[in-house]
Amino acid sequence: MEARREWNERFGDYIASGRNWRVSSILQSATIIILAVGIVYIGSQSKRIPYVVEVDKLGQVVNVVSVEKTLPNSPRIIKAMLMRFIIDWRAVSPDTVVQKAATDRLYKMVPQGGASLEKINGYYRENSPYVVAQANTVSIEPIGAPLPLSDQSWQVEWWETKRSLTGMQLSHIRYKAVLMIAFNPPKDDNQVLDLDNPIGLYVIDLNWSQQL
Repeated sequence: MEARREWNERFGDYIASGRNWRVSSILQSATIIILAVGIVYIGSQSKRIPYVVEVDKLGQVVNVVSVEKTLPNSPRIIKAMLMRFIIDWRAVSPDTVVQKAATDRLYKMVPQGGASLEKINGYYRENSPYVVAQANTVSIEPIGAPLPLSDQSWQVEWWETKRSLTGMQLSHIRYKAVLMIAFNPPKDDNQVLDLDNPIGLYVIDLNWSQQL
């Protein structure tokens, strides 16, 4: 009886030990599978990090910040984009490639069906930059930085200088505009990576006038 009891105890230990090894092996295999799936998932994620580049009136880079670290309503970003909006709208270059790029950027900040679209189109009907560029150029010089009037409205002032193609100054006029803005943040990577309007800032209305 003692021999049988000792044999059963030993055999039982072997069975328990084998069962524990099998359970341990299954758990290790499951862990490895989970880790492998996690690595594949992480590896498949986009590694692109979009940045907003802020430039001064001379086109020099003054600030570079990740979109992920920038709030859409950051005053510095709003000021830079609104000043670029004015330059793209009012400046005239005899280089058609440069002019088209400016016009394309402008319309990416003008929502379809809004008051600003109708006003911009009306201005271009009377002042087509491609027609003006046949005899003149127009340069824009900001007067200070855009100023917030409210959460939605910003005031922008600038000097507008028209010259002949030979460089002779024809006019030097001061202007002021009030721009009403709204945000429609990007909903996918393609919109975020569109550097013409990465934060979804739109000019929904504007009014401008010549200053004495």
